[in-house]
Amino acid sequence: MKALTYELHLLEPVLATQLGGGDPNSAVGFEFIPGSMIRGAVIGRYAQQHPVDAADTAFRRLFLDGNVRFLNAYPQAYGQRTLPVPSSWHKEKDEGEMATIYDFAVEVQNGGLQWRKVEKPFCHVWAGEDGSCKVELTRPKQHINIHTSREDRQKVTKGESTVFRYE
Repeated sequence: MKALTYELHLLEPVLATQLGGGDPNSAVGFEFIPGSMIRGAVIGRYAQQHPVDAADTAFRRLFLDGNVRFLNAYPQAYGQRTLPVPSSWHKEKDEGEMATIYDFAVEVQNGGLQWRKVEKPFCHVWAGEDGSCKVELTRPKQHINIHTSREDRQKVTKGESTVFRYE
């Protein structure tokens, strides 16, 4: 398998929302850029220089038949690419930031302790100098935005506006 790796530097916030979730006036964004969005952006760029035809062999090979995969763009932390934290990772409930992480997929811990899932969504894992496994956890910055939509934005009218929330 050949892989083309790259870094994305966002000049502005991006809104990558989950489909079909909840309130129509509210959108919850992913904490990463889905591969489908990257694929769409690359197709848009390709379309600026080439005719787009689903029957075209080159277009099909690059974008439609599954030979080329566009993976999710996860955040970078400490100069390294992060990956999603496994759902099986847990910490003792009352432990702080430097707590030991236990992987319940390997061994379920008992002993009357209370557990909680690791709260940050992304991690970078490496081997320490002593051979032990080291983990850095991270969460990308997010903003919650409120937007009001009304027919005439120059004047306030009763009952003709809608409030949208997105993060």
